[in-house]
Order: sequence, then C-alpha cells, then structure tokens
Amino acid sequence: MKIYILDDKDYYVNILSERLRKSGFIVIGNTDAFEALHELSDIKDIDMLLLDYNMPLINGLDFINKLNQKKTLENVKIIVMANEIPDEDMVEVRKFADSIIFKPFILQDLMENIEFLSGKFSDLKKNKPVSSEIATFKKIIEDMRKKINNLEDELHNKNKRLEEKDIKINQFEENQKLFVEKLKTMEGIDDIREKLMFELEERNGIIDQLEGKLSHTETLVTKLKQDLKEISAKSENVDLYKQKSENISQLNYQNKFLINQKESLEAEKYELELKNDYYRAYIYFTKNKLKKAEEILNDILEREPNYIKAKKLLKKIK
Repeated sequence: MKIYILDDKDYYVNILSERLRKSGFIVIGNTDAFEALHELSDIKDIDMLLLDYNMPLINGLDFINKLNQKKTLENVKIIVMANEIPDEDMVEVRKFADSIIFKPFILQDLMENIEFLSGKFSDLKKNKPVSSEIATFKKIIEDMRKKINNLEDELHNKNKRLEEKDIKINQFEENQKLFVEKLKTMEGIDDIREKLMFELEERNGIIDQLEGKLSHTETLVTKLKQDLKEISAKSENVDLYKQKSENISQLNYQNKFLINQKESLEAEKYELELKNDYYRAYIYFTKNKLKKAEEILNDILEREPNYIKAKKLLKKIK
C-alpha cells in the first residue's frame, strides 16, 4: 500500500514516514505543495494521502481542487491533518476527506485512522515509538510551548497598550471637562473684546489730540526761536528777549510733557492691541479654528516674544 504525506513541517513528514515504513507501507513525503501536485499527478497507484490543511501558500481545500483537475481521486483515501479549518470550508473538506484529525495529535490516534481506512491492523499495533520519534515529539511539544509563550507575550503587550490607551482616554476626558468649564467662564469674551476695542478707539482719539497739541507747540517754539534770533540780531529790547526765552523754556517743558504722555498712551495702546489680538486668537481656539488662532498667536509673538499667555495657548494648540 502506497501512502503520500504532504505537510509543510518536515518533522511531521519525517516521523510519519518512519513509522509507516516500519509498518510495511511505501511512503513518499513532501513539504512543497506545488511540487507535490506534479508528483501526485504522475503517480498512478497512490492508495492514501495524508494532507496538511494549513499550508502557507495553498490550503488543503485548494490543493485538492487543483489536484482533481489533473487526476481522479476516487480510489484514494484522504486524511486531513489540520490546526484549524474555517467553518465556511468545513463542508467542502468533509466532501473529499475520509477522516480529519486536528493537530497537535497523538500519533496513535492517526495510526488508528490509517488502520481503519487501510484495513491493516496487526502490523501497526506491533510498532512502538522509537527514540527518533520521541525526539521529534519533544520538538513538536517545544514548538508548541514557544508558540504559547509568544502568544502570552503578545497578549501581555496588547493588554499593556490597552491600559495606556485607557489612561490617555481618561486624560483626554479630564481635559475636555476642564475645557468646557473654561468655556463657560469665557462666555462673555465677545463683550470683553468690544470693551477693549472701545478703549483702543478712546486711546487713538487722545493720541490724535496730543499729536495736534505737539504740532501746535512745535510751531510756536519755531516762531519764538525765530523772534529770538531777530531780537538778538538787533541787540535791543532785553526784557522782550528774556520773556521770549522763558516762553520757549515753558513750551519746551510742555512739549516734553506732551511727548511723555503720548509715549505712555502709545504703550497702553500697544498693550491693548496685544490683549485684543490674544482674545481674538482665543475665540478662534474655542471655535476649533486652530490654524487661524495659530496665525494670530505667531503674529503676537513676533511683536512681543515674551507674551506668556500667547506662548501657553500656542503650546496647547500644537
């Protein structure tokens, strides 16, 4: 009786080949499914096929369908060896398989299946596992343990990642709550901006008035200086010269005062403009228009690199 073994694991092919040959069978083994297709289509007297279902490039069902196109399998007994078979394939597998055995299996169970299908009982029962078979079984068990360890490690890592995600989700929810609370406190932000705009307009008006006064004062100073030159040139009317000099001193003092006042107001205006732009950026931030908010904040920091609020909000956006 001739048996063909196809399994992508060489140790399954080796141990089964050795046991079956000891029991008097002619055995051909292969680990390459595509090579096996050519061999089996040429071999005319195969009595039994031990077929691994879970192969890397082609599964057992596809293998049988391809083989059926090349030769008839009516007289061939087929035992399918599988780690698992999807539910949607199981019906089709049962149509061609005379027996199905799931890995990892006990060798004796497979041998009993072969006994039943071949009708050869006595020789099979006489054979006991030899040292090479025991070594192969140890290798199979070791491989299974490695797979279990790898699965446990993978499961542990997945659980760890899930825990990290849960922590991030909790942090996000907390931040959302804080953000909502802050939004509630900032409901009047548009009113604040209107007030700031009004203050800016007021400051602009005062600055315009001051600039008018400065211009007038500078005109007076220029005229008085001209008068002094004329008086000095004529060397007469000393009292008038003194009076004009005092007037120039007073105007210069007034001019300095106006300049200081103007600079102070311009500084206030600058601060108000920064504050107004910051509130504009914050409004865009609350409305989730982050790109627009970022543009305004970058503009603020170009003018005032140490504007702390703008730095913090920009960091939050990024």
